[in-house]
Amino acid sequence: MKRKVGRGFTLVEALTVVGVVGLLAGLTLPAVQRAREAAARVACSNNLRQIGLALNAYTAALDRMPLGVGLPNRKQVGPDRIVLFKQYSVFAQLLPHLERRALFDATNFDVGLNDFLMHPGRGATAGIEANRTVAASTVATFLCPSDAHLQPLDFGGCSYRANLGASGSAFPSDGPFMDGLRSTGPAAITDGLSATLAFSEKLRGSGGSRPHPRRDMYYMDAGWSHVPERSYETCSRSLNTDSRSFTKGGATWLIGTLSQSCYNHVMAPNDPVPDCVQSRMVPVGGLVGARSDHSGGVQGAFCDGSVRFILNGVTREVWKALGTRAGGELIEASSF
Repeated sequence: MKRKVGRGFTLVEALTVVGVVGLLAGLTLPAVQRAREAAARVACSNNLRQIGLALNAYTAALDRMPLGVGLPNRKQVGPDRIVLFKQYSVFAQLLPHLERRALFDATNFDVGLNDFLMHPGRGATAGIEANRTVAASTVATFLCPSDAHLQPLDFGGCSYRANLGASGSAFPSDGPFMDGLRSTGPAAITDGLSATLAFSEKLRGSGGSRPHPRRDMYYMDAGWSHVPERSYETCSRSLNTDSRSFTKGGATWLIGTLSQSCYNHVMAPNDPVPDCVQSRMVPVGGLVGARSDHSGGVQGAFCDGSVRFILNGVTREVWKALGTRAGGELIEASSF
């Protein structure tokens, strides 16, 4: 009996098949990545829309905005009279309007809370110890799907930030949430609710020993100025990966400072100049810009609850105008 012997592939045929598969993969994978990013961008927009609606519900109930840097009172403690701000974030104050009433009720707002991650030795551990379970709680609405970096920290994380304006400091702030130590009302936003940003995005810190220029904040003391444009120029000239840095930004949504849940409008979106702050500050003063891993720009929620995607190409002048509550600027919608 004769046995049929199957014919195998030649080397040329095998290489051809491999080449075709590689070509198909090269064509398919970018499309899959674009589809994933489109879905992540939609989910991010929905998160900001929920936060914006919660802000509107808050202001409708109280006729006041939540204070951008904690609750409006301070407490003197200890023999050296350390001043502890109650730096509970805008996000913590909005919890009841985000269907997280139980988490809000579990928060002990009576204790002082400072930025214990940046300044662990400033008497602020009591606030976090009293609220450690709350701080460790993850709130999905506060996390952007595109901000996929995972910090090695035991806290819920925060990919979104409340706008402190364009002055470079919370005191005074020309943003929508506060005027000095006082919260503002919607009537104080004379530029218009639809023309003033309330929230935008900020990538969480790398959490590592080596700073990431887009994720982390650099300390800058020499050359710091109360004129934010001068500080911006100093940051652009002097900061590099060897500068001292803080890599635990956005670790928690509970704390209302520039290192955790606030940003300002001195820098343009995804600015090539890295974020910088003064090391001795809480920080409530510094240059901390909006940044995201979305292609081409950042998402922003306005004070009226609307959400828009703002391109990286927006000028710093227009971006500054979008961050102030009463600057009197006239902004064309096509400019951003």
